[in-house]
Amino acid sequence: MSSPRSLSGVAILILFSVMLSGCATDGSIKRWGQCALIGGGSGGVLGAAIEGGTAAAGGAAIGAVLGGLLCAFTDKDSDGDGVSDRYDLCRDTPSGVAVGESGCPLDSDNDGVPDYKDLCPGTPGGMRVNEHGCPDSDGDGVADNMDQCPNTPTGVVVDSKGCPVDSDSDGVPDGLDKCPNTMKGAPVDSHGCYLDVSENLGEVHFSFNEKAIDGASQQFLNKVAQKMKGNPDLKIRVYGYTDNTGEAAYNVELSQKRANAVRDYLVNQGIDTDRIKPLAGGVILEHNNTRAGRAANRKASLLTGEE
Repeated sequence: MSSPRSLSGVAILILFSVMLSGCATDGSIKRWGQCALIGGGSGGVLGAAIEGGTAAAGGAAIGAVLGGLLCAFTDKDSDGDGVSDRYDLCRDTPSGVAVGESGCPLDSDNDGVPDYKDLCPGTPGGMRVNEHGCPDSDGDGVADNMDQCPNTPTGVVVDSKGCPVDSDSDGVPDGLDKCPNTMKGAPVDSHGCYLDVSENLGEVHFSFNEKAIDGASQQFLNKVAQKMKGNPDLKIRVYGYTDNTGEAAYNVELSQKRANAVRDYLVNQGIDTDRIKPLAGGVILEHNNTRAGRAANRKASLLTGEE
């Protein structure tokens, strides 16, 4: 049966071993062995002092076990990178990635991109890089060695070649384009909006003595409507015309009806009526000596700008 002195000695032994091994725990899982070593050593010394040689061996064993267990319980490592959560500043490091003392992935060239993601690991200090760690002087996300437009202004959207995207092909990059749906070839200002000049948008053709708009003309007018929706300030004029067949007064009236028909179609597509001015162009006198010439004169012409 153990003596009271032995029991108290064991208690002191356990407490002292735990305290010393706990001091060895600095957050590194790699020091579990050191915790056990310190716990075992302190337990052995204290055991010898209390009970002699026999107790020294028992104290060493108890101290080693307690020291190792203390490290195991206190040093949780969620991402398994070898740095305990208490000291890990990057707790979601992918498995197998080399980390520093703070638990964050190594970044050998200090470019802000960790080594395991860095495709250009030897980047000189202070150089601007993209998300892959490669030099990117204009910061557009395309590495300099792939960038065909290396001086893109900040904030401009670029394509895979590093050049500004220009969806409507008006010469103004999307990032600076305040009127992104201008018609191809239309004159625009530095903001990508239509210049205040008259532009011929195209023509709608009619059958003889008709004002109805056919399918092909509807497709054209749908594009005009889209253009006007993309530029709310754009206004147009519609001039209706006829050939020289019939009475002049009747033809003037018919030309107005054709212009009105174009306006009404665009209004039905969602364009405000006050943005469209239908006008009677009357009779076109030229090219009426052939059937094709007369057919070409039965039309409505659409122009940008106000009269």
